[in-house]
Amino acid sequence: MKAIGLISLIALMTACAQVRDPTGGPKDATSPLLLSCEPASGTTGFTGTRIMLAFDERIRLDRVRNNLLISPPLEQLPEVRQAGADRVVLDLTGPLSPKTTYVFNFGDAVVDLAEGNPVKDLSVVLSTGDHIDSLTLSGLVRNAYSGAAEKGVSVLLYNQEDTAAFRSGRPIRSARTAEDGTYRLPYLAEGNYLIRALRDQNGNHRYDLPNEDIGFLPAPVEVAPGDTGSLPPLEIFRELSASQQLLTYSVLPDRALELVLGRPAESLQLITLGGGAHPSWTFEITTGRDSALAWPSDTTLLNGQALVLVDGSAPVDTLTYRVTGTMPFHLGVQALDADARGVPLHVSRPVARVDPSRVEMVGDTARIKRDITLEVDSTDHRLVWLKVPTGTQPPGKVRVLPKALKDIYGGWNDSLIVEPTGPDPKTFGTVTVDLQEEQGGTALLLLLDGQGREVRRSLLAIGSRRCVWERVPPGSYRVRMVLDTNGNGRWDTGSLREDDLPEQVLHYPDPVQVRAAWEIGLEWEVSGP
Repeated sequence: MKAIGLISLIALMTACAQVRDPTGGPKDATSPLLLSCEPASGTTGFTGTRIMLAFDERIRLDRVRNNLLISPPLEQLPEVRQAGADRVVLDLTGPLSPKTTYVFNFGDAVVDLAEGNPVKDLSVVLSTGDHIDSLTLSGLVRNAYSGAAEKGVSVLLYNQEDTAAFRSGRPIRSARTAEDGTYRLPYLAEGNYLIRALRDQNGNHRYDLPNEDIGFLPAPVEVAPGDTGSLPPLEIFRELSASQQLLTYSVLPDRALELVLGRPAESLQLITLGGGAHPSWTFEITTGRDSALAWPSDTTLLNGQALVLVDGSAPVDTLTYRVTGTMPFHLGVQALDADARGVPLHVSRPVARVDPSRVEMVGDTARIKRDITLEVDSTDHRLVWLKVPTGTQPPGKVRVLPKALKDIYGGWNDSLIVEPTGPDPKTFGTVTVDLQEEQGGTALLLLLDGQGREVRRSLLAIGSRRCVWERVPPGSYRVRMVLDTNGNGRWDTGSLREDDLPEQVLHYPDPVQVRAAWEIGLEWEVSGP
């Protein structure tokens, strides 16, 4: 009994001695406080090689390479390490430039040990000269096409004469945009500067990759005492490649090869490399001509086949046609809104053959055969027109039976019910846009749904300033206008090489609420570019 009691007592003492995380109570949301900085921020005549920061609690470093922003950037990155529980040391590994103000912005690199709360606005400003530069520039970076604010974009400042530095040099000051796209470049000297925006994909502060987005103001900006320092928005875009590029490609479940290109295509070809399958290809090219679907005439033995993409007469790239998963046997068929030509049926794969005998009209009380036609569109083999003779249509709907449509791979449609006259017009709304402009020109008007997808477009020629969109489903929309300066019917990106900004895009300020049987009239006062 004594032995058993002793063992129980030891077990109890051991359990009592276990260390457990505290539970309950409010979560710590307080950021660490900076107690000291050696040398102090604002120091002039700095000649040292080390900066030491001390905090009021235990800390840790978090993603220093992503968070630390040094302006102007250094040729050699410093070494940043934690020293003890509550200190951070930054050791310079190369010389600093003379008579220069440096900003070491730590971002969210220093957080508390327990909850990961970052130290807010942690930066150190030092000068190797006899004063701290004190002027500021600020502004906004947004997408040139959508107008959306762009976060995490580098904003870079250069001396006016240093025109090549954006591609091969280093900026004299840099910042990153916040969540709302705003930026601030403090501690500037008086003078004229070039300003650039860069979505820096490799972190080297240089525009040197084809997939990097850029923005620029064509003229130098002046920084002087007394200026507000607020600049026009920097609108970022992606330049067209100097030569055609294949950015990405993939084989879709329906066996089309999806191609995303670096610039608008001229005429595309796919050529088989070596032996194997040699199908013919049908291309569906988007309005902007920078992406396409390529449909092979036969997928037999095509999986794993190497191909060469050619644009015009120039080879672009090699690729491999590689499928994943099983192709759906049944065709996807969607009936769109009827018009004077009939009911358009949008099909998931190109159609090889139609059988009108597999279509029937269903009346109120009986199934009635009628002289209904199915025709594949002459330019789009994924579009089939269902036509009902005028004056022969009884009340009811049209049933498209299985095997009415056969695709190029042997698949068939499933059963589908179609309204020959389309939905009741009273279930739609109408949107009319009247432009009030100071300067005429060609304008491309776009109607976008709640997800930003284009649902309607109208190209207004010079002198035409009214657009009417009928049969618009109820919902919330936005209206966008492209000032189509070259009249090609699409938005054109900019060119740093040519010092050309992208075509200007304007956005109607308010959402447009479309209701059934309503006519919405918009008077849009816009000014020219």
